[in-house]
Amino acid sequence: MDRFEHCMVEFYWTPPAGAAPGSFKPSFSVFHPDGRQEPHEGSNPELAVLFSRLGAEGWRVATAVSSSNWILWTLERKLG
Repeated sequence: MDRFEHCMVEFYWTPPAGAAPGSFKPSFSVFHPDGRQEPHEGSNPELAVLFSRLGAEGWRVATAVSSSNWILWTLERKLG
């Protein structure tokens, strides 16, 4: 049976309700399986670079959920 590890990428592209729009910058974070968090500022171009890097490391998108101004991708890769 194959074993997998998982990480998540969370992206906010507009400010949450009630936040000051002028102080908001689109941002995303990678949550690694070892507990590290990797925060980034940026939007679609920076996400494309990130997903290219993660793909080269063997990660693939397994699921995605979104609502309003937010999306969360779960990625997986085979162990071993």
